[in-house]
Amino acid sequence: MRVCDYIALFLKQNDIDCFFGYQGGAVTPLIDAMTIAGLRYIQCYHEQASGFAAEAYARLTKKCSVTVVTNGPGATNLVSAIAQAHLDSIPCLFITGQVNTFDLKEKNVRQNGFQEIDAVSMARPLTKYAKQITGVSEVGDILREALDAAYSGRKGAVLLDIPMNILMSETDDSAIKETKTASVFSADEQKTAQALSLLRFAKRPLILIGGGVRLADAEDELERFVNKTALPTVKTLMGFDIRTTTEIGFSGNYGGFAANLAVQSADVILALGTRFAKRQVGKDIKQYAPNAQIIHVDIDDMELKHSAFTHLKIHADIKAFLNKAIELAEFKAPKEWLSEIDQLKEKFAPLYTQKEFQPVGIVKEISDLAPADAVITTDVGQNQMWVAQGWTLKKGQRFLTSGGLGCMGYSLPAAVGACFAYPERPVICFSGDGGFQMNMQELQSVSATRLPIKIFIFNNNSLGMIREAQMKYHDSRFVGTKVGYGVPDLEKLAFAYGIAYHLFEKSSLPTILNSNSPALIEIDFPAEVSRAMTRFDFPEIYGGNRS
Repeated sequence: MRVCDYIALFLKQNDIDCFFGYQGGAVTPLIDAMTIAGLRYIQCYHEQASGFAAEAYARLTKKCSVTVVTNGPGATNLVSAIAQAHLDSIPCLFITGQVNTFDLKEKNVRQNGFQEIDAVSMARPLTKYAKQITGVSEVGDILREALDAAYSGRKGAVLLDIPMNILMSETDDSAIKETKTASVFSADEQKTAQALSLLRFAKRPLILIGGGVRLADAEDELERFVNKTALPTVKTLMGFDIRTTTEIGFSGNYGGFAANLAVQSADVILALGTRFAKRQVGKDIKQYAPNAQIIHVDIDDMELKHSAFTHLKIHADIKAFLNKAIELAEFKAPKEWLSEIDQLKEKFAPLYTQKEFQPVGIVKEISDLAPADAVITTDVGQNQMWVAQGWTLKKGQRFLTSGGLGCMGYSLPAAVGACFAYPERPVICFSGDGGFQMNMQELQSVSATRLPIKIFIFNNNSLGMIREAQMKYHDSRFVGTKVGYGVPDLEKLAFAYGIAYHLFEKSSLPTILNSNSPALIEIDFPAEVSRAMTRFDFPEIYGGNRS
């Protein structure tokens, strides 16, 4: 069989039933072979958007997704999506086409073949595994190595670059093997017992939920552990859609005041699958949870070594750690601490209703009416923070956003990927007018297959978060956010793509959300009355230094 047919059968045998991409000369044989083998081809209208859609699909299905694009500009357009998947630890296989092996450049030549680019060198810092296939005999081994890398340990992106003549060559390798089962880092019983001892004797214990909890498929274990111990929880942005019965809310620079005050008041914090990013802990690590001993559990040993301020480091799969913790734990969180947290939540909840933060109130209105099984996607910027601040998560809902890389233009293609991952579930997409314009061509992806995505666009005719920085640090010189910046007529744009348009009105929300058709809903308001609320709006959140 041809190598392209072998690749298609290998992917199918490894539980991959669809792929995303954009056609191009160097990958036409592969895309053709994959569709003949029964894999569904999902068309997007930009290579970056194809990668974002695939990444969202992988998050929801917990299966490695596949994106196929051509060489040259196809590969360069894909780089942001590769970085996005890798930084947020999502298992994604990216396949780029390449010129024939006999057209590959020599070492010191800038380019030889048409549209030739060294995709492997570009992708290597952004992947767990990146390799060009240059011989027919190595295809099977390289495919297995790539998928093993995507799934094992801390998951992430992998890339294969395949010359066109290799794709068209015949192979005698008919033995298509499945990849190995990903190894699990078991939890050290002694360290787990030490962590539980710290939590047991703490007066103000707290759990910090990171995105690693979901990546470890440990949501149920976390819920069982929380139900057994009554430990209160806060979450990072990447852990936003993990819901517990004791949750306080989203913490970090743009997090809720109650959640941040709980962090600052805690004396022991169990941090699960988080990298303590600057947006979580702030610029000065000495001011973060100054009175707390921090227990850090993570599958990535390098992250444990990086967090020098943590008291106890546990290198383990979070699912394995929680199972052991459930077995050993015999305590409950102090009632006085839980009562104090209830008072914090009651005290600070009304702040989000203030007029200055009107968009947060709008998110709350949408949240109240959203179905319990909805998937929510956001772009990066004010819209992302408004959703995190205003959305009341229902059990079963999912929240997808670009975390580590912070990509504008992520939300709409991610919503497309979510629709193909969960065709039966409603998908609600939030964007700002800036992020929306980054990948608005994906309205064609929505329109062509009538994906019932509800696209809410916060339109303040500005790059709002940058505008905030310009007001604070640059004497309100709005270069590129107001001066020289513009937004198209969104109603006409929706009409051009055959998508229903609505100007936001609360009264029309039930009809819009219950519709089986796509819709674009514009939330129009002046930039002057909107900003993202941060913890620095309330100075009492910080106090004391970590010694």
